[in-house]
Amino acid sequence: GLSFGSILTHFTPINAALLHLYSPQSGLGKTTALQAAAGIWGDPYRLVLKDSDTVNSKMLRSETLKNLIVLMDEVTNTSAKDLSEFIYPMTSGQQRNRMVASANGERLRGDPWKTMMVSTGNTSIIDKLRAFKNSPQGELKRILEVCVNKVGDLKKEETDRLSMLLLNNYGHAGIPFVQTIIQDVAGARELYTKTQKRIDAEFGFTYQERFYSVLVTDAIVGLTIARKIGLVNFKLKPIREWIKGVVNDNVEVSESMHRAPEEIISEFWADNWNSVLRIKSCVDLRNKDVDSEYTAIPDGLPRDKLVLRYEYDVNKLYIMKEKLMAWCERRQ
Repeated sequence: GLSFGSILTHFTPINAALLHLYSPQSGLGKTTALQAAAGIWGDPYRLVLKDSDTVNSKMLRSETLKNLIVLMDEVTNTSAKDLSEFIYPMTSGQQRNRMVASANGERLRGDPWKTMMVSTGNTSIIDKLRAFKNSPQGELKRILEVCVNKVGDLKKEETDRLSMLLLNNYGHAGIPFVQTIIQDVAGARELYTKTQKRIDAEFGFTYQERFYSVLVTDAIVGLTIARKIGLVNFKLKPIREWIKGVVNDNVEVSESMHRAPEEIISEFWADNWNSVLRIKSCVDLRNKDVDSEYTAIPDGLPRDKLVLRYEYDVNKLYIMKEKLMAWCERRQ
């Protein structure tokens, strides 16, 4: 659905969004799904990008394909930092601005793109980003993630046959699909607008979920037009219900990442457990009743640098401000 509908992203203000399919198990059809999506337009073997391909090559592929779907297989080994730095420029719809190596000038940035992207992997991108950043809300709203589960049992000869059909029969469905849209661009735009309004109301999308809105609408309208001209025979109602469940799961994950101040302080405390002074509150010169010559033995001395002072008798915690700020900056 996204492969057909990707070219309809041109009807929206969104430049790109990402659908990620993941599962720790292999052999569940993630790569096969990419091959099927690629086969609408051309040779799956050439169109599907690999994890070993560089970020710059993926950006160039997006620029070259313009509106055609961008497919990336196995992003499992990509680090969380690289993923975070990759998602923003890819979904912004244009190349990074760069200087010419041999002169004091800017390189040609290239034309922008409006497309959809699909990636696969053995791990969740959201989990990786959450480990890298405290609250990666900006990236999360641009990604719709699906955990791929095993459905039924296919015999090896059936999967082999399907794979060979996909790899040897491609580039045909895209032609009548595009011709249908070209013959009635205004009608396609009207269908898209009506469908998006209905989906936004049904799914409860707001401006914050604008990337989700375009992802879902592209897929539904793409399948609607493809079904109308006989390219697919999928029933749309169960697909919409399934997508609604996927969206709800992603929204719940995003909302669960909002951290309370107490959680953040607790995590900071745990990370600096060997830098805490545990001592009673009366043991300093603030109490005039205590002899200035009085020396206390703390219950716990910092083994490393002093970062926190915990007065356990009154449940007060004092934190060195600059240490907390530096820690928060590292965790973003």
